[in-house]
Amino acid sequence: MIHVWDSVSEMELRRGAPNLRDFLLQNLSAFSFEGYTKVGDNSRPNGVPLLTGQPFCGHDLLGRAFDDGCPTIFREYAAAGYRTSEAHDVPENWIFRFKDPPVDYYFRPLSRVAGEGIQKDGRRCWGPQLSLQTLLDYMKALAVTMGRDRRYVQLTWSSGYTHNFPLAEGGPGGGCVD
Repeated sequence: MIHVWDSVSEMELRRGAPNLRDFLLQNLSAFSFEGYTKVGDNSRPNGVPLLTGQPFCGHDLLGRAFDDGCPTIFREYAAAGYRTSEAHDVPENWIFRFKDPPVDYYFRPLSRVAGEGIQKDGRRCWGPQLSLQTLLDYMKALAVTMGRDRRYVQLTWSSGYTHNFPLAEGGPGGGCVD
C-alpha cells in the first residue's frame, strides 16, 4: 500500500502528527520517503514523477490530455502478477487521467460522483463522513478482499483532508455532521 497525504512534508508529519507517524512506522511496517522533495506546485507535477520516474510523461500540467501512454508503476506491478488499485478523494486533483485505466480497481468514477462540490467549512465531505475516512475504508476493504495470499499494490492519494489544513495547525478539525 502506498498512501500519500497531499501537501504533508516529512517535517510537518513529525511536528503535526508525531504519534501517528510513530504508530505507522512501528506497528504497520510503514516507511517514509525521506528526502523526497516537491518538484512543482500542486499534486500532478509532484505525483507524476513519483509514480512514473519521468517529469511529466509529455502531457500538459493541467491534465487535459489522457495519460494512457505513461509508464506507471501500476503497469510494472501488473506485469509482475500483482492486482492494482488507484484511489484519490478529490476528483479535480486526480494525478492521472486514463481512458483505459491500467489498474484493476479504479476509484475515480465513485470519487467523481461522491465528491462533486460537497464541502462543509472547507472540509471535503462525502455524505456524513470526511472523504479521507471513505478513502481509508476503501483501503481496508481492498486489503480484506485481497487477503494474505493475493499480491496487490494500492495507491491512495488524499488531498481533501490535508491540502488546505496544515497538520501543525491541527488539521481541518470537526467532522461532516454537527
